[in-house]
Amino acid sequence: MYDGVGRCFGSFDAARTTYIGLQQRFRQHAPAHCAAGRSVMLLKPAQFNALGDAAPNIEMSMVVSRRTGSNESEAAVKVLPPSGADRAIAVPSEGGYFVAVADGAGGTGGGASAADRLIVALTKLTAQAASADWWSVLLELDEESAGRGGETTAVVAFVDSDRVRGASVGDSAAWLISPAGEMTDLTVHQHRKPLIGSGEALPVEFEAELRGGRLLLATDGLAKYVTAERICALTTKGSVVKAADSLTACVRLPSGGLQDDVAVVIVGLAFEKGL
Repeated sequence: MYDGVGRCFGSFDAARTTYIGLQQRFRQHAPAHCAAGRSVMLLKPAQFNALGDAAPNIEMSMVVSRRTGSNESEAAVKVLPPSGADRAIAVPSEGGYFVAVADGAGGTGGGASAADRLIVALTKLTAQAASADWWSVLLELDEESAGRGGETTAVVAFVDSDRVRGASVGDSAAWLISPAGEMTDLTVHQHRKPLIGSGEALPVEFEAELRGGRLLLATDGLAKYVTAERICALTTKGSVVKAADSLTACVRLPSGGLQDDVAVVIVGLAFEKGL
């Protein structure tokens, strides 16, 4: 068990500045958010069965759940196609969930490998997820992967019973969606470029109260082709595995193909409506 002492990749001051050539990188915070609702129930690590190892190449939705009284918490992950460059993970950590999505950038060469490296590196931090400084983590991983070929977006977060806290780079997204279908975009202030692997990425932190509702992480293969209203409606309907299936189904072409790779992670309560 993690004892709550220390931080991954060492300790970084809030005013830490890193220079990459002429590039100066400062810690950046997105405004705090609050979403109304009830607290999310969380799973134990032993209940997840190493989803992280399977997540990068799954075509079926994977889900785990736990019922406490009248509340049931669930986490679902879906990535399409399995051979694509998008990756996703959701793993119970001590005190909450550790979640992430990555979209290997096409056209940069080695995008899928860059996304793989990011997810593998992040999974090694599962035990420290509750106290990790995700801004510093993404900055460190960007510096370590620079020059290795390929770049990727990143959204990484830790969710406990009260809050979600994380950081992001690129155009993948993290949204809080209330039972009423109201969306709060936690990554609205992120920098679309440079990406992880460039050596010049500019992560932006986010943090929000989580009083119920669902947390949705998704790559741009969802956001580019589905309206916010449709995303909210599908995310809040039925179990999280049904929601993940519905979200990925609605981006398919009539032929059954995809306009872009897509990865989604949903964490939250199983709302009563639509069950």
